Amino acid sequence: MTSLVHSARGMWNPALGAALIWRFASSYGKQASESEAVPLLLFFLVLPVTFHRRMAEVAKKTNRPSGLRKFAEKFTGSADSRRDELAALHERCARLRSLTLEAIGLAASAGMLEVDFDRATITANGWKGEKDVPESVRSMLQAAARLGYWCSDLSVADISATLKVAF
Repeated sequence: MTSLVHSARGMWNPALGAALIWRFASSYGKQASESEAVPLLLFFLVLPVTFHRRMAEVAKKTNRPSGLRKFAEKFTGSADSRRDELAALHERCARLRSLTLEAIGLAASAGMLEVDFDRATITANGWKGEKDVPESVRSMLQAAARLGYWCSDLSVADISATLKVAF
């Protein structure tokens, strides 16, 4: 069991987080009507959703047009074990906060993201490395892309209420 825990923690690294955060931001930018800038607070959802195997799978299997509310319904309207997963999202956001910040910093220093400190927003820049990732990571990138797509249509308050997280 210990080696499995170390293995999982080894995957949770800032480089992988940077790629997932970039993918979220690039999908958000393609959908946002006013601007490509993503509110900084939303980035604290990316790793807790994509690093959680079942949430990432549900995100991938939920149709893009269905939206964030349909994604959340798959947890609230089903078995008790899934209900617990959505309820635990807020706590995972808190636990992964420092890794998220580290991943944002790495992505920004690599030129993948541009941070606007005055407006507390982040914009995705072009990145060509996505095509060179393994299949297991590609699946996580797809989940991050769905999340970005869904979040671009909602306010931060709506996202917070839908996912039961406080920013």
